[in-house]
Amino acid sequence: RPIRSAERFDYAPEDIGYFAEQLRAIDADVVCLQETHLNKDRSVAKEIAVLLGYHIHEAEMSPSHVDAAYSLGNAILYKEVPKSLHNFLFPYPFFKLLLPGGRVAARHNKGFQIAEFSFGMVVNMQMLPLGFLGTPYDSPDGLLFSEEMERTLLSEVRSPSILCGDFNFREPKTQYAKLLANSVNALPDVPTRP
Repeated sequence: RPIRSAERFDYAPEDIGYFAEQLRAIDADVVCLQETHLNKDRSVAKEIAVLLGYHIHEAEMSPSHVDAAYSLGNAILYKEVPKSLHNFLFPYPFFKLLLPGGRVAARHNKGFQIAEFSFGMVVNMQMLPLGFLGTPYDSPDGLLFSEEMERTLLSEVRSPSILCGDFNFREPKTQYAKLLANSVNALPDVPTRP
């Protein structure tokens, strides 16, 4: 769904054609999507892949906060068939996650996918928005949790890799110092939130 404004959760109606057009114009070999909608009858990422003529690897993660009829997932769309495909869940926080106002948040698992191609790995990930849930990543508990997630990534990710994701924190090189020690940012170092 396109975002209507900078207000949190202010989405326009679903427009799969718009996203397919934007991706067709880019003509990428690999596309990583986070928080895609899927259920037993439908996959939005699969519909986009079909429109583009791509293959898809999708993983269901957690209930949708946008539409209760769906779960959220991650998806990798690709032209070249990879050597291997894998899905992993991140550890879940050891502390309470609280919505604004203090209510305990529903459990939302997050994770990452790895597609191994001839040129290296593509890692597609999404992290919990800890700042929104009351414990920012740069807090003491958030940093300990980041270290646990980084250990999970380090156990599976090898170089060369392209890391894609909804990181939900401002400084990936601070949160994932070991993982990103020798990394190069492929995109301009500017916020991408509206």
